[in-house]
Amino acid sequence: MVRWYLWAAISLQGAVQLYLLFSAVFPRWFYPYALEWMEGGMLNHAARIAEGNGIYVEPSVEFIDMPSNLREKYQYFTRADISRLRSAGYDAPITPLAEAVVDYVRNYLLPDARLGDESL
Repeated sequence: MVRWYLWAAISLQGAVQLYLLFSAVFPRWFYPYALEWMEGGMLNHAARIAEGNGIYVEPSVEFIDMPSNLREKYQYFTRADISRLRSAGYDAPITPLAEAVVDYVRNYLLPDARLGDESL
């Protein structure tokens, strides 16, 4: 008799979990946009809609500055403080980001090389 109640309790809990899963997933199954995966783009989409523009536009390399009212709420600038590195005696020049990206693409990405490979 106890086993039947235990089985019923576990089955009920499983049925509730399945109901919650399907009630969360099913309505989104047919929705045309993957909202949960557009985290960073949501703010940009909302701003474009508010300005009367479409959400999807031709790609461009134009830089869009962080709105001033959001600058204190999000990290929009990163720079390493290397003063401790310099005070420890490291005096080699620091490679600018643009040069580092070019070096990575030419020497590692395009030839599919990895640090530690014998050919490097």
